Amino acid sequence: MSTSGFFCSVCAKTYANHSNLRAHVKLHHPDQLNEIAPNKIKYKCEICSESFNNKILFNKHHKVHTSGLKCPLCEVIDVKPALIEHFTLVHNVDINIEHHDFKTIEEFNSWKKQIEEENTVFFPKRHGTFQIC
Repeated sequence: MSTSGFFCSVCAKTYANHSNLRAHVKLHHPDQLNEIAPNKIKYKCEICSESFNNKILFNKHHKVHTSGLKCPLCEVIDVKPALIEHFTLVHNVDINIEHHDFKTIEEFNSWKKQIEEENTVFFPKRHGTFQIC
């Protein structure tokens, strides 16, 4: 940072804040973004090392590690990774985690309906985001 703002070392333009400098570098010098205007990491999860710039998103993420979930088969309450291990060790239930990418919400809903019908199960409704890849 120069004394008068955030400075682009390639073309000598100065910006009032870091985000404006990053926008400039992304547009005009994208191959040098991390050298000229690296992303500011304000919050880092001590448990999994994931980084966040936004405190609200960090706090929401941190709850994943610290909020207890109740085992539906007994009274145990634990964080998600420990609860998955609990299912295996105590109840002899293996949890398989799968990752799926869907191009549309319709494609997801079709897959979800098929799984629910084939296995007589229902997915819990959760708040979240849907991102088209």
